Amino acid sequence: SDSAMWTLTTVSGRCFTSRYLMNCSGYFDLFDPHIPEIPGMSEFKGQVVHTHKWQEDIAYEGRNVIIVGSGATAVTTAPALATKTKSLVLVQRSPSYIKEAPSHYPRWSLWWIACRMVNVGGLLYFLGR
Repeated sequence: SDSAMWTLTTVSGRCFTSRYLMNCSGYFDLFDPHIPEIPGMSEFKGQVVHTHKWQEDIAYEGRNVIIVGSGATAVTTAPALATKTKSLVLVQRSPSYIKEAPSHYPRWSLWWIACRMVNVGGLLYFLGR
């Protein structure tokens, strides 16, 4: 638009206008995780585990492991599994770019603002009007 602004209207009718909009709702459904239908999966003789239903007693040490997907869970799971598996393959549709977060952010930097937004429970806050 000419104003280069986002307008967000909530279900209650309240409007927020901002230059930036960060949707921090996530993709993951806590109660009904997405398990894709992969051709040939029914013939697979190994164990299939979704990280949503991870159990501490899963025996992956010394085994060949494949992780499907490269989201936030895979980013934290893969390095931990790689230290104990025989081999680890990560299959991804689209590569992610991940950068370490500094421990301190300059006041009013985009990182600082993003952290404040996350600290309020992922609610959308408007940045400027």
